[in-house]
Amino acid sequence: MNNHALSKTECNALRGIAILMIMLYNFDRHLIPIDGNEMKYSAEYTQIFCQHWYNPLYLVSFIGWTGVCIFIFLSGYGLSMKYCDNKVSGKELWSFYKHHLIKIAWLSLPLMALYSILNSCITGKIGITLPGPYWFFPLILECYLLFPLLVRLNTKALIVLIFTGIAINMFCLYYPLGETTLWYIMRHHIFAWYATFATGIVIARHGMTDTKWYHILLPIALCASFVIKPLTPLTDVLTALTFCAFARIFQNRILLWVGSISSSLFLLHAFVRLFMYEWIDCSKIIIPATILFLLITFALSWLHHKYIPENKPLRKKPI
Repeated sequence: MNNHALSKTECNALRGIAILMIMLYNFDRHLIPIDGNEMKYSAEYTQIFCQHWYNPLYLVSFIGWTGVCIFIFLSGYGLSMKYCDNKVSGKELWSFYKHHLIKIAWLSLPLMALYSILNSCITGKIGITLPGPYWFFPLILECYLLFPLLVRLNTKALIVLIFTGIAINMFCLYYPLGETTLWYIMRHHIFAWYATFATGIVIARHGMTDTKWYHILLPIALCASFVIKPLTPLTDVLTALTFCAFARIFQNRILLWVGSISSSLFLLHAFVRLFMYEWIDCSKIIIPATILFLLITFALSWLHHKYIPENKPLRKKPI
């Protein structure tokens, strides 16, 4: 059995495909009668998807959220590749936390404040309003807090944790809690995502297998997890493993460039969506509106990436 590690270009290409999925999901799912099973399972939306799976708009509006799974996996993978031989502790632990906390604050807080101001001016609603996609920042911060603990565990312990995480997702999916479910609440925090994060650590240690059956069975299992409720808790891990197994086919100049500005794309696409939803009836011109949304977001993100480096406030690299 041959195993291989993901290269930097493969990881960058995966970031490219992941951010495109997230952008299209966040923009188009409000324009057509469907949503993904990211925060709650909907038999109605699942049935609609099964009827329109061949339509790209329905496809991306139902499964596009899985781009988050890829990012969380790559976070665990990248951190493990960087720190696997360094059991972060003591002063190094403080340096690790400080670096990532400052980075997240630098990227998100100014834009959160700006979004609240713009939203108040446009909609007339006074108060603090955060962009919907920004729920990801507390989640990824929780991943960073958990990483120094996970990296100390051996592979067997991590695999146990991965299956425990899947079991937690299964319990939350079926546990009713008033008008919502425990699934919805937990999906905003690390408890429902750490299995994917830990999978990244395991793959960083042992690589991806190149066996033929692995590449055949993974996509089949992933597709089944989208439409069969009991398999839904497996979607996160299956998405990460499937896209990583086929990472080589995503390596092209376009996706590599998109991956290189993925942070800026994530930060700014909610702003573009806010203005377009307010000033244009996008539901009547979904495809032209989607193209315009992408063009504006790419232009602004390129400028943001070029003139506002994401590590600007950090004088030195962490350990």
